[in-house]
Amino acid sequence: MEGAAITPPPVDAAKSAWRRWARARRRALAAADPDGLAERAVAAHIGAWAPWCGARVALVYLAFGSELDPLAGGLLSARTQQPGAGAPPALRLATTRTAPGASGLSVHELEPEALVPHPLGFMQPSPSAPLVDLDVIDVALVPGLCFDRRGYRLGYGRAYYDRLLPQLPARVATVGVTREALIVERLPTEPHDAPVGWLVSESGLREVTA
Repeated sequence: MEGAAITPPPVDAAKSAWRRWARARRRALAAADPDGLAERAVAAHIGAWAPWCGARVALVYLAFGSELDPLAGGLLSARTQQPGAGAPPALRLATTRTAPGASGLSVHELEPEALVPHPLGFMQPSPSAPLVDLDVIDVALVPGLCFDRRGYRLGYGRAYYDRLLPQLPARVATVGVTREALIVERLPTEPHDAPVGWLVSESGLREVTA
């Protein structure tokens, strides 16, 4: 596939070159995994992770295109149902909304029956979905085209998550979700870029230090 080279651009290449590489590489990796083995492995790693098991409110993303879907593979079934005696509390889910013309993301309750399509094709909460206070979030699953080993992410160029992540309480466990082949040594960064504290791929979960 043209543009799906295994070797990433040099670190001093423009972010636009990195985005072209990451998009093509991610599509190729998804096409090579039609059974979703990476998604199931990621779900298993997250599901066994202590911060996730103890969380009361999780900020998640709704996968689009070739993004890994961390909610696949039954990750949520046990945590979002009414718990039995001695079990962890039921998990509340939140997700982001991108309003037309907005410069940032708002965070709302995730109500699957009340999702609406964004003009770009992904699903998001309706404008009437209840807002979620960022102070109550315990864990945040963060998408990206690729990540580096310091936790920095390459997004789609609008810096939505770079503005959102610093607004979360310092105690929140922020987790970049990606395929192992899309974790690179170092990405080009700018002062406004906000790293995540953890990375998860099909190979496992790791804490990172920016």
